[in-house]
Amino acid sequence: MKTIAYTQLKAEGACKDQLQLFKKLFPDGANLRSEAHAIRLAKAMAHKFDFTWAASHLLTDSAYAAYKEVKKSARAIYREIKATAWVDYGEATTSALATYFEAKATARAAYEEAKATALTSCLEVEAIARAAYKEVEIPAWVVYLEAAAPDWAAHKGIKKPAKAAYKEAKAIAFAKAYWSMS
Repeated sequence: MKTIAYTQLKAEGACKDQLQLFKKLFPDGANLRSEAHAIRLAKAMAHKFDFTWAASHLLTDSAYAAYKEVKKSARAIYREIKATAWVDYGEATTSALATYFEAKATARAAYEEAKATALTSCLEVEAIARAAYKEVEIPAWVVYLEAAAPDWAAHKGIKKPAKAAYKEAKAIAFAKAYWSMS
């Protein structure tokens, strides 16, 4: 069995918030019964504790090097998924954004034409034209936002589990590296 103790974390300079959380969750220390148990516990705590800090302060040099390699691979996968999600989002919203800009340009042209032809009561005509422009521009923007909303939600839906998997991979790498130390 291996144990990560509150005093160990404090001696290494863990921040106050993390120390308090650790003491609350593990008043007698985190007792790791096996590598499998360490991995299960690390996965459960992946979103609560800073495993990057833990790795840099609690692992031996060789265990830390192994941890960094796994973390590097996990980060690359996360970044690739995130980049793909951004591309997908951009492709999905391009049409809606083009429609918005087209409607805005049409409204702007109508506004400019109405403004240019006004010979008298220039301020009244301009106010009418601006109101007409706003009547088109605001709904066009709303249409764009409505069209983009599902794609934004999908983008976030892809990014969130990828980030969770990245955090779990860091936590697992820490648990394995910690467990492997003599």
